[in-house]
Amino acid sequence: MPTLTKICITALLVAVATPALAASLSDIGNSNNKTAIEYLSDKGVIGGYPDGTFRPLNTVNRAELLKILVGGQGAAPTVDTYNNCFPDVTNEWFAPFVCYAKEQGWVGGYPDGTFRPANTVNTVEAIKMVVNAQGYQVPESVPSYQYDDVDNAAWYAPYVKAAKDKGILEPISGNLGTASDMKRGSISEVIYRSMYVREQALDRFPAEQNAAENTTYDYDVSRIDLSGMVTNWDGDAEDDGVELSAYFYFKSRTNTAEPEQMGPPKNQDWSVNVSIYDRVTDDDYKTQKGKLLYQGNFTGNQVMYDSSGYPFVRIPIEQIQDAGKTMAWVEATFSSSRGSYSGKEEYMTVRNETNDSLAVENQVKQLNIQSISGSPYWTNWDADAEKDGFELSPYFKDTSGEQVYPNSKDWIVTVKIYNAEVDYSKYKDFSTHKLELVNTLTMRGNDVQYDTTLGKPSVRVPDEALEGLNVGSGQFVVEAEFRSSTYGVFELRTETFDRRDQ
Repeated sequence: MPTLTKICITALLVAVATPALAASLSDIGNSNNKTAIEYLSDKGVIGGYPDGTFRPLNTVNRAELLKILVGGQGAAPTVDTYNNCFPDVTNEWFAPFVCYAKEQGWVGGYPDGTFRPANTVNTVEAIKMVVNAQGYQVPESVPSYQYDDVDNAAWYAPYVKAAKDKGILEPISGNLGTASDMKRGSISEVIYRSMYVREQALDRFPAEQNAAENTTYDYDVSRIDLSGMVTNWDGDAEDDGVELSAYFYFKSRTNTAEPEQMGPPKNQDWSVNVSIYDRVTDDDYKTQKGKLLYQGNFTGNQVMYDSSGYPFVRIPIEQIQDAGKTMAWVEATFSSSRGSYSGKEEYMTVRNETNDSLAVENQVKQLNIQSISGSPYWTNWDADAEKDGFELSPYFKDTSGEQVYPNSKDWIVTVKIYNAEVDYSKYKDFSTHKLELVNTLTMRGNDVQYDTTLGKPSVRVPDEALEGLNVGSGQFVVEAEFRSSTYGVFELRTETFDRRDQ
């Protein structure tokens, strides 16, 4: 975007930060995020425009998002204490929020040291900020089969997984990649869920507020969504099975125009019928289910309730140990005096994948490799406090679309680094998006790493190899060739944001 003067940035952001009560927001009546917007507006966490609108489809910039996040935490930093934390963040209205967030470790700057408060936040950047602000545990990586709307090797995949595991993401159409901008309505929904709906957040608020919110959901149930989590419930060091719960969506009995709301049901007389089917291939998992692995009915004390009132059941791991994959097709019906409500999840984790199970799966697969894919994963490999560069460890698929793990140690890897245009309209169009070649690295022998159990190859590209990148461009193109005398030659092209200083 063109460089703006500090005065222009300040004017732009102040215009969208004007407080407004939910009742005066004239354009949220048909928004899917109406409940979230109203709640946060009434709490003073978010505001509307001077003309009384909220404009839920407008994008969110970096300063706006941090104001919402800091306000949602109940913090009220002042410019007297929080200022001058970036060259372009001095004593403007947003300085306390940006500087507070920096101190808390929620955000970092760009490679040139700036923060760029007026830059639009894309979806995954916003998710990372929310996850950091809420203190959610972030996994080191995400298995390739985990989500079909996420590049699982990308830097942001662990943050998306953390957010999805907490149930704070509303359905977002399209790929959860770096090219989609976060909208004001969508971020309101994410903040609302992270602060007030989920059990982890509700436990931070007074019990009487929890009870008051619980009563607001005594409406007709419109649908349920299933949620499953592999967990330990007997205190030892091993997973015991799957906890399966349902999230309930309600509509008002008296106001048919009211949008759906998510929350716990008041009654606790639920019974649950569960069927779990083995998953078929990656390509067909949403249209087909495999053999029946488990079928069970839970009644009375077999159905438990969390502190918010959500019902859940426990399925021992022994009952589903025949699962050929870690993911499964799950169907469940929750029945009570309210009625019966059914849900389905085609891609639920039913057991955690260990190195041993992967190794067994590797031995039985036909290693007829057809393609590779993946993205750089920024990491630290020398045990100090700073990231050292990125690792490139591709996912290999055979002709049937299944992931395989080549176990030969004869790989030669060539990595090419290109500058890229700062133009999202050309994102992923590598032929026009990439610019000049910055560096070429060829790695063989001990320079290629191999997973100790699976044998999968990976290489490391240190920060020093990236010194020719355009400072502040924000992203660059990576092309890699993985060559093996056993399996052949495979190429991938991907793009990553420059994370050297983050």
